[in-house]
Amino acid sequence: FIATSNQRILQNNLLLRTLKIDPYLPAAINEELKMAPQTLKRLLEATGYLKRKLEWVYHPRSRGVNIIIPTEDPTGDARRLRRILRVDGGNILTVCPTYDRLKKRAIAVEIKNLEVESLTKDNLNNLIDMIESMIRG
Repeated sequence: FIATSNQRILQNNLLLRTLKIDPYLPAAINEELKMAPQTLKRLLEATGYLKRKLEWVYHPRSRGVNIIIPTEDPTGDARRLRRILRVDGGNILTVCPTYDRLKKRAIAVEIKNLEVESLTKDNLNNLIDMIESMIRG
């Protein structure tokens, strides 16, 4: 829907074509929404596992899809972790303090940014090993 009093905009086919959505997009969104409860369950299980294994996280008993780890050097630790932690097409580390995470020196590990299929026990244990070897507390 386009609301305008300028008739040239309504007659411009190129503009209208750029605003049309692909008919497959709503179907794809619908399929993702059907899987959302299972995805959330797997993310919560993964973060729960990480919080149990990494005993020094913030909010260890809180439910969530991120873990936040205290560190004296969040920027340096995040830089070192990013060198060995490869994530296709993204990043799972946020340096704190930040207004939308935690106002203390820490690193937020954004488990929600990982593919759900990658949340195997082996991969989570490898992530734990990397975190423990890099973060200097």
